[in-house]
Amino acid sequence: MTINWAEVTDHLTEGCAVSYVALLYTDGLSTRQIAKKLKVSNTSVINLLKHLGVKLRLRGGRNNYKDVNISEEDFMNLTYDELVKKYKVCESTIWKRTRHFKQKPRKKRRQWYDDI
Repeated sequence: MTINWAEVTDHLTEGCAVSYVALLYTDGLSTRQIAKKLKVSNTSVINLLKHLGVKLRLRGGRNNYKDVNISEEDFMNLTYDELVKKYKVCESTIWKRTRHFKQKPRKKRRQWYDDI
């Protein structure tokens, strides 16, 4: 069964059409698919969704990242490898979630000339 989207959207009121776009997006359709169905630009759909406060998915798919709250105490006391194992995320996620923390003090590196 093929749906004639032009006929459907002709019968929608403005407020209902706006809700319809948000519903299509939250149901999994991409902004490009919605734009094609409604015969409008992709930018128009994106701007409408932003105006409605709908959280946009990253390009290429759904947001499936873990919402990780790393404590500053853990950050200061554990290495990146230990944080990765504890929170079960990759190093880049650890860095993104902790970049606003005060940086860890660096250990002084042993130099080749220290033994001379």
